[in-house]
Amino acid sequence: MKFEVDRDSFCAVLARAAGVASKATGMPILRNVLLSAEMDKPVEMAATDLEISLRAHAQAIVHAPGRITVPAREMLAIMRGLWEQRATVELSENMLQIMAGKSKRKIACIPAEGFPAIDPTSAMAFGPCDKAELSRAIAKTFFVIPSESNGFNISGAFIHKSASGDQYRMVSVDGHRLSWCGIGSHALSQIEVGAGIVVPRKGLQEIMKILEAPGDAAIACDGVRLAIKTDEATLIVQLLDPAFPTYEDIIPAEERPFSIGVDAQRLHGTLVSMMPLFVSPTKNVRFHIGQNRLTLQSVANPQGEAEDQIEIDYGDEEISLYFNAKYWIEALKAMDGKARIEWIDGFHGAILLDDGDKDCLNLIMPMVN
Repeated sequence: MKFEVDRDSFCAVLARAAGVASKATGMPILRNVLLSAEMDKPVEMAATDLEISLRAHAQAIVHAPGRITVPAREMLAIMRGLWEQRATVELSENMLQIMAGKSKRKIACIPAEGFPAIDPTSAMAFGPCDKAELSRAIAKTFFVIPSESNGFNISGAFIHKSASGDQYRMVSVDGHRLSWCGIGSHALSQIEVGAGIVVPRKGLQEIMKILEAPGDAAIACDGVRLAIKTDEATLIVQLLDPAFPTYEDIIPAEERPFSIGVDAQRLHGTLVSMMPLFVSPTKNVRFHIGQNRLTLQSVANPQGEAEDQIEIDYGDEEISLYFNAKYWIEALKAMDGKARIEWIDGFHGAILLDDGDKDCLNLIMPMVN
């Protein structure tokens, strides 16, 4: 196998494959990317961790065909470090040689025969995908998803059809907060999700990356897998068990008697600047809402204290609530313009709404202080 590539374009594709390849596994070949070269065709790449799989191609001039697997992250580091723009990649006795100008690198490989087969997507019904709409929904909910699943949390986002059927809703929860974002049904080509599907956290990360690529995208779901396809790559994500909490039951009623409006970035920046003085690990911050004033205070801390005030339009009864500041910082970061905070009392949690995006909602539960 021997081919020539442009360093930057090859690295762009290889980086996506390296993101999918397993980081730690008892199967060393899952850390590898499969390279397949055929005459007069782009070089094909494949990577999988058995739950997420990627097929992609990179433009190349192929001089000799062949197939081999190579450690994905090591190969990416080598290619990125080359000074010259053009590189030649050649296989010789299970060693892959990378040459660019006067630079030469060799890396040990594993034969392609041991690489797991990636299920084909030819039987899946693909339809157009609104990349911006799907990216927006992931960005508005991803920060709530726990890094690992356990008996109380699910490390994935729930996608289901709304009761009206005119939109999908992407939902994430972690036991302390909830976020959901509506997606126009046209944006996902009316894919069939049944009672709902759960897309794993890592799968959403890789979907975000593939949606950043130029050009159109298509989407398909067969109830077991969710697939995204672009001109350069196909990403296949194994879905999690669809069991998901009945999240609507924990959202306070729509008639919430108290509310304030506040500049989202002002509140975000204020909390970020106070963060070093919040007590770890709970990062408690006191929200005191009084006459035309939102006061933010850190709790007792031998390292120091923080207090700030933001003018608001409010004339109802005063209330004090304690929250984990990190939850507010992450939710506000995904907003622009005006945010609205609504609540019933000090026990049901605060609803954080984005005035610029009416199809999104955050619920942040208060802490006992």
